[in-house]
Amino acid sequence: MQAFVASLTAKGLAPTTVQGIHVRLVSILEAAVHDGKIVRSPAIRIQLPKTIKTAASQVVALDLDDVRRIADAAPPHLTALVWLIATAGLRPGEAAGLTVERVNFLQKTIDVDRQLLTPPKGSPHLGPTKTSASVRTVPINDSLLAELNRHMRDHRPVEIEPGATLIFTNSEGRPLRRNTMGCRGARCERPSPTGGSPWLAFVAPYVRIGANPRRTISEDRASASRPRLGRRNP
Repeated sequence: MQAFVASLTAKGLAPTTVQGIHVRLVSILEAAVHDGKIVRSPAIRIQLPKTIKTAASQVVALDLDDVRRIADAAPPHLTALVWLIATAGLRPGEAAGLTVERVNFLQKTIDVDRQLLTPPKGSPHLGPTKTSASVRTVPINDSLLAELNRHMRDHRPVEIEPGATLIFTNSEGRPLRRNTMGCRGARCERPSPTGGSPWLAFVAPYVRIGANPRRTISEDRASASRPRLGRRNP
């Protein structure tokens, strides 16, 4: 068992991936013991690779000006997505799976009860949120509403299934995937405030409002403190 774990590490798998495989294997072996298939589990006192925290795994603080520069450098069809993630606190999959039907333009809210799933094989489709606790109604401000309206005027929403019309798609009008959310062209070659490139590939999957993801930038600007935005590596 220890040799198996070592072989996973030798193949270059990340410590968290090895730990996940180990957890699943342990549960299978324990079930085998319970069913009388084996006398005892060999998964005892196994040394797992340690997860080493680096500077890259820590939160990187971004301020309002940083987000504005990122949004300005993003492809036109993804500018509003940057502001949505930054100001409304949606996860990447939730933002990519946002549909027209989930935006209440009169009450200025977004109902978050699903996300866009993009399996390696098969077509992208809508599915449940990461956890049941992730289901929520998010208040949004006038500036984000205006940005969403501008986006939908310039980039027609696309129906992904009956009664569900995606607001955000890639440059070809298809559901977003991680490999289609990056920037291309001269506008995206400028260095980001954290020294990375491209801009949107850096910010879109990970940007959050650190202090309170339910607050909007307008609300933060009205308070004494500046908005603190951050990202985490997956």
